[in-house]
Amino acid sequence: MFPVGPSKSWRSSLQQSRSAIREGRLDKAVQIVRRDQLHTYKPGQRLITQLVDQLLRRASVAIVEGKIASAWNDLSSADEISLPSDRYKVNQRSNELVELTVHQAETFLKTARPKQALNTLRELSRRRIADRRADEITKVANAIFQAEELATAGKFRDAAKQLQVARSLRDDLPYVDDRMAHYLNDNQRTKKLTKQLKHDLLQSRWNEAQTVSSKLLRIAPNYRIALDALKRCFGKSKKDGSKNKKSKMPEVSDNPTTEKSQPNAFLLWIDGAGGYLICKRDTVVIGQAIEQSNVDVPIQGDISRRHLAIRQNEVQHIVEPWADVAVNGKRIAASTALRHNQNLNLGGGVQLKYLKPHPLSSSARLELASRHRTQPWSDAVILMSDMVIIGPTQQSHIQCPELTGEVVLFLRDGQLMCRCGEEQLEIDGVTCRGQQPITHNSRIVGEEFSIVLEPV
Repeated sequence: MFPVGPSKSWRSSLQQSRSAIREGRLDKAVQIVRRDQLHTYKPGQRLITQLVDQLLRRASVAIVEGKIASAWNDLSSADEISLPSDRYKVNQRSNELVELTVHQAETFLKTARPKQALNTLRELSRRRIADRRADEITKVANAIFQAEELATAGKFRDAAKQLQVARSLRDDLPYVDDRMAHYLNDNQRTKKLTKQLKHDLLQSRWNEAQTVSSKLLRIAPNYRIALDALKRCFGKSKKDGSKNKKSKMPEVSDNPTTEKSQPNAFLLWIDGAGGYLICKRDTVVIGQAIEQSNVDVPIQGDISRRHLAIRQNEVQHIVEPWADVAVNGKRIAASTALRHNQNLNLGGGVQLKYLKPHPLSSSARLELASRHRTQPWSDAVILMSDMVIIGPTQQSHIQCPELTGEVVLFLRDGQLMCRCGEEQLEIDGVTCRGQQPITHNSRIVGEEFSIVLEPV
């Protein structure tokens, strides 16, 4: 047999392209034209002109149907393969599409659909097409969309500020003023309900707290304080709530070091930042969340009753596998030192991430990287060796972006202490400054935060 020469090769590609065009598979025809450079042959050039016409025609249909993204894709393909003689047609259709895109974005903006407006104009930005009208719509739509996001998180004052930005740019959108009044009203309702929620939580009135949390989440579905409250209420029965309601508040000794027992773990609830399981043992056992397991970190997942232990020595944490454990994908059979940002796979889909964020602290954080959770519910587990730093930076064991300074919990001669710079604190209803002893039932309130400790 003789080898197939170039002539037969491009003719075959030309035939394939024609078949694809006849069958309406324009994207396939474009692919062949790109691959085999048919523009170098006269018959190929005629076919390209035909293909460009077909792409522009399909783009026109997409424009009429409002399928802007599809129209832009066809226009981009036509522009890429077009010959110099076809550029005028492509540019003309491009200008038409710019006008339609801006018009559609304007319609979305006027009908209170800022997200759709932004998505529509993203096609222009992606192709680096500058348009003054599109820039203005983008600024206004972005401010309104940001306001919506802030409102769902319960940040109504910030949401109102974003609407003021939108109104300063466009004063012809009546729904902006209506929405601003709505946000300010929701802000008052949220403040009132949040105050009631905190009171219910402090009194361990779990059923009432659940009810108030549900009301708050109907106003702001992503309101972190209400979501955290529901986590605290999880597993608390009506019976427990009624008992706590009738029983007297536990007496707190003037000297917390006289407490008969110091729990080895407690829950730390921070308004707006979540709940954290704090483990103070030198050796923390992790296993399945069943009554017989007797572990420090119970996880609801398909793992062994007592799956592994993490032990703290003088300089680092050591993982001791009692069942299948892999560190960063490598299965281990013996004690292994852990390093910052390593992943632990416990089997059954349960995955943990080990983090040691602060270089001057030997405490560490365990995050559930899978969809499993601890029992009781927590956002992360803190392996407390010397201290727990709560602050706005990534080096904090518990990150709270809204704080301007740090709150530090630490141990002194076995006693749990709290330090918050020179800021005035209220601990269990008593105003104080500097380092102060706390209990595992304490409530710590500062100007920017509220922290509740709960024994496990």
